[in-house]
Amino acid sequence: MEQVISQDIQFITKCFKLLRKLNLVSSQYQFSEQYLNKNKYYMGMILSEGRQPSIDALHNLIHNLCELHSQTATTYIAQLHEQGQQLLTQRLLKFL
Repeated sequence: MEQVISQDIQFITKCFKLLRKLNLVSSQYQFSEQYLNKNKYYMGMILSEGRQPSIDALHNLIHNLCELHSQTATTYIAQLHEQGQQLLTQRLLKFL
């Protein structure tokens, strides 16, 4: 379980860093609101508490990466989108 939480947090952090590097977000607040579709404190909360991001937040991020990829066609964004899909699938399969 802890490894899954770590993978999810690593994925979200990697996405945040890329989007910041591309100047698409300037803060965790902006990332939480625009890409995770959560309140501005969401990313800080999951990082500080080591909590697993919600499936909804992961889905929102993956959806927003897909939208971004259709606009920019960046290979790295496509790779992140694929990685996110795999993480989301792993999480959902636990409910079957």
